[in-house]
Parts: sequence; C-alpha cells; structure tokens
Amino acid sequence: MASAKGKLLAGVMKFVKPIFTKMTLEKKRTGHDLLGILHRMPDGIEIQEAKDCPVKAEWIIPKEARSNSVILFVHGGSYLTGSVVASRLLTGMLSKTTGCKVLSFEYRLAPEHSYPAPLEDCEKIWDYLTGIYAKPKEIIIVGESAGGGLAFAFVMMMRDKKKTLPLGMVGLCSWVDLTETSQSHANLEHVDPVLNSDDLRVAAVKYSAGEWLKNPYISPVFGNFEGFPITLLQVGTREVLLDDSILLEKKLQEAGVPVNLRIYKDMWHVWHGFDVKESHQALKEISDFISDICGCSTNG
Repeated sequence: MASAKGKLLAGVMKFVKPIFTKMTLEKKRTGHDLLGILHRMPDGIEIQEAKDCPVKAEWIIPKEARSNSVILFVHGGSYLTGSVVASRLLTGMLSKTTGCKVLSFEYRLAPEHSYPAPLEDCEKIWDYLTGIYAKPKEIIIVGESAGGGLAFAFVMMMRDKKKTLPLGMVGLCSWVDLTETSQSHANLEHVDPVLNSDDLRVAAVKYSAGEWLKNPYISPVFGNFEGFPITLLQVGTREVLLDDSILLEKKLQEAGVPVNLRIYKDMWHVWHGFDVKESHQALKEISDFISDICGCSTNG
C-alpha cells in the first residue's frame, strides 16, 4: 500500500492531469524542464558537461564513487518531451544511491524528428561512452517510460549488429508496446494519475511516422530478446503501462534472459523521481541489482 505521502502526491497529480493534458507540446516541454530546475539535486552530486559529445549530454557524478560501473540513462517523455534538465532529480538520485557515474543525454524528439532518429542518437552516445570512458561490460542502461522502450529497442539493434551489449539493463515503467492493445490501458486509466492513453496513442503515431507499430525497433516487446543482458524491471499498479512490463518479462523469460520484475502496489508512473518511501525502496533495489551483477559494493 502506498505511503501517506505517496497517496497525497498521487491525488495532486490526478488533479493536475487534465490541465497538463490540454497544454501545447511546447508548454509541456517547458513544464518538464521547469520541474527539473525547481528540484534541487541531492547533496554530494556534481553535474559536468559531456565535452565533445555528438549529442547534448551531461555527467552526474557522486563525490565519492563507490562503483566502476557507469549508468547510461535514457529519459522518457513519450518521445515528444524530455531533456537532461527534466531528468536531473531522477539521475541525481540514481547516482547518489548507486554510487555510479550517470551519463544522461538528449535524443531528437518527435514530431520534428521521428523514428529512427532517437535510435541513431542512442548509437552516437553509446559510441561516445564506449570509445572513451567505459567498456560495454561496465555499463548499465537505465531507461524510464519511452526511454525504457527506446533502450530495449537500441540493445536489440546492437544485438542484431553483433555488437557487445551492456552488462545489465533496468526498465522503469517502460513503454515497449506502442500498439496499446493491452488490458491495462482500459482497466487502469481511471486510476492512473499521470498518463493518458489517448495522448500516448497520438505520441505513438507521431513517433512512428507511418512505420508499422509492431516493428520491434519501435515496440520492442514484439521482438526477439535472445542474448539480452540480465534485466531488472519496475512498474506500478496504478499505471496504464503495467501490462507492458508484464509482457516484457514474459518475452525475456522465453528467450532465457535472467529477469526480475518488481511490481509496486499503488505506485504511479515513474514514482522514482519523488521523495517518497517507495522511491527510496525502488532506487535501493536498483543499487543492489548493480552491486550483484558487477561484483562490487554500491552501498558503501
């Protein structure tokens, strides 16, 4: 059951949801950035520009790194919004909890830049990161919402190109099925305080730009996950994307991939970026996951 603070926040977001839904895309993008600016980064975290990077990116660095692993963070925003600024609270909390450096970047957004532009930008940031700063087996890719779907699509593309894959993956409330045919869209929209299924359908059309929505590089849940790295999935019971993570777990298991799906009761879409008990619990779980797979302590 959600904490008292979690219930209060969910109520506030559900009240604001219709207002945000009616905003123009430009105002939504500005609003997301404003939230990132207003939230103070956790203590002991430094932000550094990623110099000479082919896309806009920044490093989130803990003062005392407790791990050699690097987190590559892929932001969400239904492929229409999102930025390194909007993601700072979550990336800061990830860095502080795990003791890892986090590389956060921006990919081109739809409708100005539809598929496959974001995938191309993922490849650019991957080549930048592995060319200078880290080996693939030192990298954990963490993707949230649309960024989760993009992360799984990108790793699928790398696998198909026979490139070395990352050490592990973490999907936070991942949007991996842009067809929106799962039951959770119908059953949970009335309790979801964040997402609107109709808005997601519009975003899917804008991102795909006429491409088949079951293209695995657009909706990775329709692809083959053979050879994927060990994966942690987290999702809440109060979000329309619940079934995406459940189906993703099934597909990973069928491919023989070690996967752990954690379903948080009464939690909403990407609750990780809020100062609530359930957020700290989920971030601690990510920290333990990274510690286990890289054989080092991230809880110092």
